[in-house]
Amino acid sequence: MTNRELVFTIKRIRENKRLTQEYLAEALGMTPSNYSKLENGKVRLSYDVLKRIALTLDVTVEYIEAHGLSKNSDALHQTTHSRNTEYQHITTSDDDI
Repeated sequence: MTNRELVFTIKRIRENKRLTQEYLAEALGMTPSNYSKLENGKVRLSYDVLKRIALTLDVTVEYIEAHGLSKNSDALHQTTHSRNTEYQHITTSDDDI
C-alpha cells in the first residue's frame, strides 16, 4: 500500500470518528502543522507513527491497510461509527456525570 493510500484512509477514519487533526496531533505529541503535512502526504508516514495513529483511532494497522482507498466507504463509516458509539456509551455513564 502506498503512503498516499494510507494517509487517505487515516484521514477518512479520523473524519468518520469526528476527530480533528489538532486532536490527533496532540495525542501523537506532534504539532498540528506537522500532522497536517503527514496527512496531506507531504512527509512520509513511518511504521512507528502508523502504529501510534492506529492506536489513537482505536483501529489496527491491518484495518487501515485493508481499507485503503476502499470503494465501500459506507462499510467503513458504519464500522467506525459503531466503535465511536460504543466508546461514547462506555465513557458517558451516569457515574461519570
